[in-house]
Amino acid sequence: MVSLLLGMHSSVHYVTYPIILVSLELLIWFTPSLVGDAISGKVLPPWILTGAIGWLAGFGQAGSALLPFMTGAVAEKWGIRSLQPLWVLWLLGL
Repeated sequence: MVSLLLGMHSSVHYVTYPIILVSLELLIWFTPSLVGDAISGKVLPPWILTGAIGWLAGFGQAGSALLPFMTGAVAEKWGIRSLQPLWVLWLLGL
């Protein structure tokens, strides 16, 4: 009904995506988080929080550097044409 009223393109952009985005945001907002509870001191004792946050940040940086490193290694070995299939595989794996 909304698609017929607004047109398919407009209904996807102005109705469907905002509904999906708001519902996912509410899901994240109201779902208990182990990391958030640990940072607030419910799981970990206060004396270990600083070290735990440092370790989490370190693993996050290492993880964010891993994908570009692997992409460069694959491109160097098999050439630039290998990147499109590689990204499709990685996106399907996420």
